[in-house]
Amino acid sequence: MGTKRVTPKKPKARVLRLLKAKEPKLVEDGKQALFLKGTKCPQLLQTVLRDLTKLLKPNAKFLSRKNEIRPFEDVISLEFLADKNDCALFCFGSHSKKRPQNLIIGRTYDKHLLDMVEFGVSSVEGLDAVKATEKKRCGSKPCLIFAGDGWHQDATLERIQNLFMDFFRVDEVNKVALAGIDAVTSFTAMGTDSILVRNYHVKFKKSQGRVPNVLLEAMGPNFTLTVRRHQLAAPDLWRTACKQPKGLRPKKVKNESTNVLGETVGRVHVGRQDLASMRVKRVKALRKGRGEREEGEAETGDGVAEGGAMDESDEGEYSEDSEE
Repeated sequence: MGTKRVTPKKPKARVLRLLKAKEPKLVEDGKQALFLKGTKCPQLLQTVLRDLTKLLKPNAKFLSRKNEIRPFEDVISLEFLADKNDCALFCFGSHSKKRPQNLIIGRTYDKHLLDMVEFGVSSVEGLDAVKATEKKRCGSKPCLIFAGDGWHQDATLERIQNLFMDFFRVDEVNKVALAGIDAVTSFTAMGTDSILVRNYHVKFKKSQGRVPNVLLEAMGPNFTLTVRRHQLAAPDLWRTACKQPKGLRPKKVKNESTNVLGETVGRVHVGRQDLASMRVKRVKALRKGRGEREEGEAETGDGVAEGGAMDESDEGEYSEDSEE
């Protein structure tokens, strides 16, 4: 009895398009953020997740179902959901007796976990709790402000700052219009384990000059984060994730360099010049006058008689001086 040969089915065009969209690109699309909650998630923490989703829209997805996930014990389920929803960033909310009001923010690289940090959330003010005349527009790019010395003094806070910049910057652009900035997100480091997160709406008022006066109005959500556990990327994995593709590296130009201020400095190579053969103009003001010439002749004796015949150049100079 012969075996039956099974030929694999050709994937549909829609599946091929999805697979092609997930392939590595020279210039990647904007990162999406995935918001999900655990088996226990109080209403206060759900408010934070939903408000952050509104801030990051349209680059955010919110999963309303509860997920039995413990990221610091087993991250496979979280990596699967992030890859399935095509999200490189994630924010997971949970609650337990040991770690109440728990919020985990992290990111993935090459479909695997890169780093994540666990925070405790307190002093929450939602978008609806703060009365503001206007809110952030959907898709607008916020201005991120990091205040406090801890961002530069603690190695863990430096990595958390990099994580927040990657999480809240929305899209990476080269230029931003002044009128397009309508929101400010402020992160204030209070020591090494407490971070104040505040959101403001930007108002532009008329001024006498070209630059308008800027006013900040509290918008929300506002909350305080307390640093708990963290799992940072290994140095080798971090260098691989930060490596720039060869096609995006700027081409090196010969004899050009950039200084500390970002200015381009050029080096010019000039050939050796023969200064002996250089013809220069004789300035009339530097020629000797009649009085100086007579004094020189008196000091040397008879002058022309002892020194020989006067050459043509001296005769020309003398005649010109006499004519004057």
